[in-house]
Amino acid sequence: MPVPRFWVEHLRVAGIWSYSIYLLHQPLLHVIAGASSLLTRELHPLLVFSLCVSSWLLILPLSNLWYRVVELPSIEQGKRVLALRRLAPGL
Repeated sequence: MPVPRFWVEHLRVAGIWSYSIYLLHQPLLHVIAGASSLLTRELHPLLVFSLCVSSWLLILPLSNLWYRVVELPSIEQGKRVLALRRLAPGL
């Protein structure tokens, strides 16, 4: 079954950033839902749901930033530590 290129690319990027998305989405959704309830006490549940779904537009760029600033340097540092352990197994 052919899949549109846009979706393939979107899923590829989501896979690369998946850990960042996993770490950031829950706190961001909590903040968005909490902020929306502060605006009014009688907010319709579908509106809250719509706000949370649209938060994907915020979560993806933040996940990209998190991936580049935190994950990639951590991965590189881990590779250095493993390389050092191979050179000096007793450490």
